[in-house]
Amino acid sequence: MAAMGRSIVAGAILAVGLEACGSAGGSPAMAAPAWLHSHRATLAIARTAGRGSRSDAASSWSTLPLSDARPVSVALTLYARNWALVRDIRRVDLTGKDQVVRFAGVAAHLDPAPPLLDLPAEILASRFTDDLGNKGQLLARYAGQNVEIFAPGAKDPVPATLVNTAGGPRYRVGDRLYEVPDDRVVLPILPGMSLAPALWWQVRAARPWSGLATASYAATDIGWTCDYSLTTDAGQTSGNWTQWATLSNHSGAAFAGARITLVAGQVQRTGSIVPWGARLEAAPALAMPAPALPPQDFAARYEYLLPEPLTLGDDSSQRIDLAQETGVGLSRSFRFENSVPLFASPPAPSPEEAQIRLTIVRGVAGPLAGPIPAGIVTVYTPDHKGAETIAGQARVLDTPARVPVHLDLGQAFGITMVRKQTLFETKPDGSHELAFELGLSNHQGIVAPLEIVEHLPGDWSVVSASTRYTRPDATDLVFSPVLAPHTDLTVSYEVHVKPQHPPGY
Repeated sequence: MAAMGRSIVAGAILAVGLEACGSAGGSPAMAAPAWLHSHRATLAIARTAGRGSRSDAASSWSTLPLSDARPVSVALTLYARNWALVRDIRRVDLTGKDQVVRFAGVAAHLDPAPPLLDLPAEILASRFTDDLGNKGQLLARYAGQNVEIFAPGAKDPVPATLVNTAGGPRYRVGDRLYEVPDDRVVLPILPGMSLAPALWWQVRAARPWSGLATASYAATDIGWTCDYSLTTDAGQTSGNWTQWATLSNHSGAAFAGARITLVAGQVQRTGSIVPWGARLEAAPALAMPAPALPPQDFAARYEYLLPEPLTLGDDSSQRIDLAQETGVGLSRSFRFENSVPLFASPPAPSPEEAQIRLTIVRGVAGPLAGPIPAGIVTVYTPDHKGAETIAGQARVLDTPARVPVHLDLGQAFGITMVRKQTLFETKPDGSHELAFELGLSNHQGIVAPLEIVEHLPGDWSVVSASTRYTRPDATDLVFSPVLAPHTDLTVSYEVHVKPQHPPGY
């Protein structure tokens, strides 16, 4: 590879112990991503040793000149599984000799995937440091070093030496040993110590250069979720639809003026995943006025590009408006769905309440005509005073275009069905005749379109039915009667079930 050719290089992940954390001479401490256990191993990212000084690159961090990369812009690709790709663009000055380039202020919670650096130089080694991210590992760097402590009863700090960290820190003052709380210890800043998480690269450039370099790395504890609100009329026949994105950042870094892309769909990850529930999120900010651009195809998924840069502070959440559609057509039904027992002693009849289902009528244009990422839909319907009230919530899966969207909002009050088996007869050939009566009641003052789905196992056929039915597949029998207000109806049907013989019978 030419020394001045623009390249992106990343190497293998090597685990080393605390002995690589540095010394008073100022070697930068390597720290693993903050979501690992408190006794985490240190991570170093380096290329396989090759010619020249590559084999001892890890020992020369403190001897090479240091150049801090100066922030220019940042772009984030947020995924729905607590994950993000950060593309950090900064200005870098190369001297034409071996040197260290540092990107300070990166995310503290890094994914194990190795970071990439794009600049016209050969990359010899790379490290990630988070010197202040773990108290135990931080104190390990000061073993044998001079510090200051507030001894018991003392008003002012006194010089001390940290003599032990394995069983808990102990400090020597003269001929005495003290154990004091962490907040009673004053630590000097060691040469080369990073006061913010940082990525370091050892690079070799053939000639001086000044320009923009891009560091790309995966971060955890940052991502997005999709939510929806549907405000309906009183009869739930139409409504207004809003798609929201909640962007959450607990990665240990703030991103100012970031260009943000949201990826919808499940992206395979092999690393550990920290659930959102493990952290307390801040209250969502006000919605951004400009909605996102329409979703675009991306790797058999979809992505949304936010039209304006956005600042994501650490330990914060923001809610933005992705899309809106008014006058959405809705179809409401009351659904009964059961697996029918095909035996002689079924359970005793008992009333079953219908499930309320709203089906969204998807048009050929607008946000609802396209893909719908997985999320929770909150449905608001006006009460008798006209105040918007939550009528239920439903979870939708990733739904492509032209696929029906059903919202199941819970049980209806007073729309019931009682199942009664009226026939079970075994024929000489081993087949069965079964008959059922479905007692339906509507105790409400509304018209109730019903959807009754009977799941029947085995090889069966309908002998008779009192109401028109459909058979959408081999196992389902569906009735769709409409109940007028305060009325009852009985639906009866009989089926013939063929005998089930073992193979080779």
